[in-house]
Amino acid sequence: MRSSLVALACACAAFLHTACGGCGDDGGAEADVADDTAVADTVDGIVLDTFVAPDTPKPADVDDVAEDTVPPDVGEDTLIADTAPEDTADTAEVFVPPPCPWDLYGEGLNGGRVAWVGYDGRAQPALYATTGPLLFRSADDGASWQRWAESVTPLQKLAFVPDDPKQILAISGSGLLESRDGGLTFASKALSGFGLTDVLVHPAAPRRVFAGTLAAGIFRSVDGGDAWSAANVGVPLSLTKALAGSSGDAGVVVAAIEMLNESLGAANVGALLRTTDGGAHWATVLDGITWGMDVTFCDATTAYAAVRRGLAKSEDAGATWTIVPGFGVMDVSDIAVSADCQRIYASVYAVGLFRSEDGGDTAVGPLLDGFAIEPQRFNADAIAIDPADSDHVFVANYGGLYETGDAGESWALTSVGQGIDATQLAASAESGTVWLGSWGSGVWRRGAQDDGWSRVPPSVLPRDFIFSIWADPVDEDEIFVGTIPDLWRSRDGGDHFEVMEIRGNVLGVARLDDGRVLAVTQTQGIQRLEEPEGAFVKVNAGLEPWPTAVGDVIDTRSIITLGEGLVLVGTNGRGIVRSTNGGDTWEATSGVGLTNAYVPRIVRSAVRDDAPIYALAATIGIYRSDDLGQTWVLGSTGFESLALNGLVADPGSDAIFVSTPNDGIYRSTDGATWSPFDRYCFPMPGAGPMAVVDDGVHRSLVAGGNASLSATHRLGPSTHE
Repeated sequence: MRSSLVALACACAAFLHTACGGCGDDGGAEADVADDTAVADTVDGIVLDTFVAPDTPKPADVDDVAEDTVPPDVGEDTLIADTAPEDTADTAEVFVPPPCPWDLYGEGLNGGRVAWVGYDGRAQPALYATTGPLLFRSADDGASWQRWAESVTPLQKLAFVPDDPKQILAISGSGLLESRDGGLTFASKALSGFGLTDVLVHPAAPRRVFAGTLAAGIFRSVDGGDAWSAANVGVPLSLTKALAGSSGDAGVVVAAIEMLNESLGAANVGALLRTTDGGAHWATVLDGITWGMDVTFCDATTAYAAVRRGLAKSEDAGATWTIVPGFGVMDVSDIAVSADCQRIYASVYAVGLFRSEDGGDTAVGPLLDGFAIEPQRFNADAIAIDPADSDHVFVANYGGLYETGDAGESWALTSVGQGIDATQLAASAESGTVWLGSWGSGVWRRGAQDDGWSRVPPSVLPRDFIFSIWADPVDEDEIFVGTIPDLWRSRDGGDHFEVMEIRGNVLGVARLDDGRVLAVTQTQGIQRLEEPEGAFVKVNAGLEPWPTAVGDVIDTRSIITLGEGLVLVGTNGRGIVRSTNGGDTWEATSGVGLTNAYVPRIVRSAVRDDAPIYALAATIGIYRSDDLGQTWVLGSTGFESLALNGLVADPGSDAIFVSTPNDGIYRSTDGATWSPFDRYCFPMPGAGPMAVVDDGVHRSLVAGGNASLSATHRLGPSTHE
């Protein structure tokens, strides 16, 4: 149902991309990836910078508009003015907004990172999950979920206060938060700026609270979190990964830590610490372990700890520890233990989930049936066992919140998640199939007649972090997907994929007239596939490495072929380079301010020989070339900001479109002057990658964003003959 101006005005919240890092090759310089997702690529000993689409809150809820109040659809070629006339005192006429030409297009996109999941032991079966700034709650043991609250900062973990049924503590990027209404609202409470990593409300003394930090040690409160003091006697320079308290002794707390070096980097050694006097003094009770990752008590005296090279067990409230045999030297990173201390679920990094039925003496796994994530990137951020049924378990990770009812033999993705973050969109030329690449949830496709998106199964394309997608405009069946850390090709329309021989993160692909394929990479420059079954070889003649965030490399980001061996490549730090011989040699192009620019997108405005070429230069603007890319002229009139994300051309007209993180989409027919494109009812806070889709009946602009949001706008009739 098309939405009115009034209903969708509430949805124009800030979109948290930046011009240099939000939407794949439409974004910019990458940011480091959080340690638990560990998606960095390595080439020749260099750890490549990769990017994560930043957390973005979903738009505020809007009231539904009755169907009969929505005006009829506009004609497909009609462009609607960006702004509605303002009310004036001189007229009593009521402005009726025109129908909105935008439709939401995200049906079927499901998943996205979930940071934590846990049961509220005070009010079974209350269950909570955190994902970015959103808090989800289930009152029926996970059968259904409510979007319960939204914080101003991402929520990492909750802790429930036993003697107050509505008090909840939460750690976040801005310190310790507190809710007094069961999680509906949160307010800042304490420890702002300390980099909190865990919070423990002691089960034997509810007013005693502990907080772990990155490099600042351990803090404690004896009044429920109002006043805090450092409790670091015996605590080395470290990252506190987890805290657990004995229900039988208010003085006993065990901390799992990872040692840090003087530069606050990982020292690759960890320990378990223990206090018996409520945090006044700590002693090391297990050292020589790789890292202390997680620790939990299952009764007053029995505790388990994930120590990154096995699973440790204590039967004397953490005083002494032994490594259980069932997990050997497996890289155990997160655990959950049933109340009888016999059933254990353990996340083994880069392998999968394992289960023990005998307290860790033996274990089975990996239990991965139903997980739509790369096995080599598997890591659980949190595991929660149903207190009433240990067959019923939830696992939170970067792919979403998964649930099992049969002790891990099979898993299903729930509806809880931060949403899919789109990094790339591409469209098949004839069929109108749209391809969406995501950051953490693989590749999705949507046919012209489909009601929603469906993911390419991980068994077909076993990669979750997508840099680029290229749909061959000539061969409908050929699709290339650039991932961490390789390039995949399908020659049957996406039903099967094969990995290609190429080095470096592939950020763009194009085909020459003679059938050879060119690929641009982040550290290895430009590479060419000479034979369909061969390997890519470097073709960087005329280019020398230049300084980048990952060292001196040839950092190339976008590519377009123009026929007869003419190729243009956008770089990160050297503007646009040009080849007239299919990539054998390269030379610089000229344009004011372009020499050292970052150019993530190059497009041709229409399919004709005299059509201009446009390039997006991050934080600079849009360049135009009328001489096949030899010289470029900058044009940015009309933009409210130079934070620009994506660039796409409509092959059925001279129009080009630019997406932005905060100001919707702009349109131009000459690249010099720009105007907002039907922004008055744009149903997303901002946009990233875009594609023009021709399904044989209509041409439509599709825009992707964060949090499973995408939208479509009809442009005109099909150009297919």
